[in-house]
Amino acid sequence: MRTSIERRNQLRIHPISLFRTVWRKINSKLFYKMVILYSLLTVIPLALVSTTFYLRSKSIFETRLLESRSHTLVETSDKIDFILKAVAENLEGYADDRVMISVLKNDRVPSTGEINLAERKSLESNLIAFLNFVLTNTDLGINYIDAIYLYNEAGKIYKTENATDPEFHLALTVLPFSQRDKPEWAFFVDHSRLVCSIQIIDYTTNTKLGYLSVMLKPEAIKELYASYPEGSFFITNNRNVILSAGNPESVGELFQARTSKQIVVNKRVSLYSGFVYFNVVSRSELYHEIIQLGRFAAWTTIASLGVVLLLTFVLLKRVTGPLRKLTMLMRKAEKEVFVPIKGIRSYDEIGILSESFNSLIAEVRDLIDKVYKAELYKKDAEIKAIKMYMSPHFLYNTLEIVGIIAKSPEGIKVVPEMVQTLSRILRFSITPGNDFITLKTEVQFVQWYMQLHQYRLGERLTFTVQVPEELLSVKVPKLILQPLVENAVIHGISQIMTTGHIEVLAYELDYDLILEVRDNGGGVTRQEEPGSIVETKDFTQTEAINEKKGLGTGLNQLETRIKLLYGARYGLEIIDTAGEGAVIRILLPMTFTEG
Repeated sequence: MRTSIERRNQLRIHPISLFRTVWRKINSKLFYKMVILYSLLTVIPLALVSTTFYLRSKSIFETRLLESRSHTLVETSDKIDFILKAVAENLEGYADDRVMISVLKNDRVPSTGEINLAERKSLESNLIAFLNFVLTNTDLGINYIDAIYLYNEAGKIYKTENATDPEFHLALTVLPFSQRDKPEWAFFVDHSRLVCSIQIIDYTTNTKLGYLSVMLKPEAIKELYASYPEGSFFITNNRNVILSAGNPESVGELFQARTSKQIVVNKRVSLYSGFVYFNVVSRSELYHEIIQLGRFAAWTTIASLGVVLLLTFVLLKRVTGPLRKLTMLMRKAEKEVFVPIKGIRSYDEIGILSESFNSLIAEVRDLIDKVYKAELYKKDAEIKAIKMYMSPHFLYNTLEIVGIIAKSPEGIKVVPEMVQTLSRILRFSITPGNDFITLKTEVQFVQWYMQLHQYRLGERLTFTVQVPEELLSVKVPKLILQPLVENAVIHGISQIMTTGHIEVLAYELDYDLILEVRDNGGGVTRQEEPGSIVETKDFTQTEAINEKKGLGTGLNQLETRIKLLYGARYGLEIIDTAGEGAVIRILLPMTFTEG
């Protein structure tokens, strides 16, 4: 007995216990709580808004539907006006055709010009061919134009192939053309076709020769408002005579519909063609749409519930997305691509892990920046050390030249000029802050330097400079050519008794700048060991050769300076010419000055 009572008590408690169990399950999982919360927050307001909107806003719906119909009418009328405008603009262009004007002028005064019968037939044939071409080979002609007609003043008609005879061609003469050279849309139709016409004017005599008319396909015009129910859209003239409608039998009748309790009439007047567009809407259709809208709101609420549940489930399942992103970024970090994780705004374990990862990335980047800057400072110090050596070395050699010339009686006369040239060179050499100058400035400096040597060597030294105009604005390191010229004078020209010649060249090769200093001095002594200097286009190979041969202190410093500035690809090359002078060549990147 007691056992049966206990069983009954268990059965009574079971539903409550089940509810508590389910509630504890939901309450213990953020996933379940968010699914329910998001669903309620979305569906309940949507249901309230939809119900209130439907019950209390019937008149507003009606007004908005009417506005929507009116807006649709505007779009449809603009679409039709676009076609009508395109037809009229093309018609205006066709009116200037020379063959057409020639035919009409000959029709008006047959004796004008000496046109024989054969020529007349040829003109007419070309005219018909032109009209047929417009009809069959243009988008407007193919899709919208039914026929093209040309009328002379005597009433003769030229028309496209298979065109029906017009009904009211004489009515074209009473069209109120507001401008003589502009097309006009007719207030009538011809075989249910809209008509556009333009006067053909002979501007040399200011005489009207005839009319050019196009007639549009009725079905093509109907297709522009095919989305409207039959009997709800009409095109009329300004006197409400129907020119186009879904029912062909109503064309030519008077449009008499007015807004009432049963119907609503929307109207729009074309600012371009003068046509009037009407849209007749039944109020029962409007109410039907409101009812449909209410049903749509109900189904939208139900569908929204399902969508919200699905999206919430999917989005919450994507909580592990940041973990996958962290894994991907760590793999990039292994390849020295350091990208911080973004978009993690939570403060849970994932947020803490993401913040720690970003801190690690920031520290690694900071360390890399410090190492990179240290290398830059080191390279800059090496370049400055080279320049500190080169400038005193050059100035010492220059002063030595002046001292030698001043000892000779002939040299006393040119010492003032030498001193002036030397002052220019000194001013150029010691001016701070200009580590890079234009090639034009560098060439000017070399010319001053060569003048000093000419004072010393006289007729034993000649020089030429060949630099294209377009390369004068290229940026080069300061004092890049002087060591080469100095080397050519001291180790080349000074070693021969005949007239020496130094040539400075600059040209572009594979988008790089080549600077060359050539001389006809004693040349470079060949060596038989593997380190002998040979002509080569490979500057990386030349570097090894030059190291074995030895460039001399000045040229070695110049070589080091170039590689520090631009990298191992660029540098200096000595070309042996078998005892007939030497060529020293520099390869630099092509860098132009701004402006």
